[in-house]
Parts: sequence; structure tokens; C-alpha cells
Amino acid sequence: MTSESHIIFKSDKASCSVLLIENNIMDAEVLSLLMGPAQLPVVLYHAKDGEEALHLLECSEDAHTLRPHMVLLDLGLPKYSGLEVLKRIKGNESLDATKILIFTSSGDPTERARCLDLGADAFYRKPWGLRGYSDFVKGALSDEIQLALKKGAIHS
Repeated sequence: MTSESHIIFKSDKASCSVLLIENNIMDAEVLSLLMGPAQLPVVLYHAKDGEEALHLLECSEDAHTLRPHMVLLDLGLPKYSGLEVLKRIKGNESLDATKILIFTSSGDPTERARCLDLGADAFYRKPWGLRGYSDFVKGALSDEIQLALKKGAIHS
């Protein structure tokens, strides 16, 4: 299993790698379909659960372990929870520069506070419907990528 086999979208002008860790296949497909129209300069990788994500990030069998610029992390994952994945990413020195965006259906303020305390950079509640997802991709996600590009965290 290589990181290349996990690519679900690749822009012609990709300068940012994003790992989507999401067990809901429909959510992953919708996000990948919206990347092109939003003209985001990304390569979007997908891991379907916490175990697969950690394998890609910590011990990939190919020569290049995935080092995404950004992780879009669902909390309700099978095998390893999103909180466990967040803790493991934050505990891995080689992933220090990786920006972690929580993207979940939970609106629990306690859970939000816990994620931010553990080092997540932002917490977004999943929107309802295609328009909501489109607004998220064109708005918040685009803004996060542009901000990272301006700060030099991502080299275009």
C-alpha cells in the first residue's frame, strides 16, 4: 500500500498535500469532487480509518512516508479514534509542521476544546448538503490553504 494509491484528487498546480482521514466514503467523494471547481492547488489523499492514516503517516512501506501539509481529520473513526490519531500526529516530531483541521459532525463544545488543547489548529463542524460542503471547500478550506501558503508553511 503506497501513498500514491490513496490519491483521490490531484490539481495540475498542486502545491499543497492534504490527507483526508474520513470513514464516510460519500463525504470523501464529495470533497474530492469539489476540489477542482474550487481551484485548490492540492493533492488530496484519503485514509478510511485511523489505522490506515497512521500507517501512511508513521510506517509506510514505500520509500516515502506521507508528510502532508495539512490533515483534515474526522473524529468518529473506526480502529483508532480521531482523538487518538490527533495525539499520535502531535507526538510525532516529523509531523510538527502539519496543520490539523478537525472536520466532524460533532458540535460538542467540550470535544472542540479538547481537540484544540491537544494541538488541533482548527475545528470545523461538517455541513449539511452539497451546498454546505461546497461553501466549506471554497471558503474555510481554501482560506486555510491560502493562509498556510502566505506563512510559508507550504511552498508553491
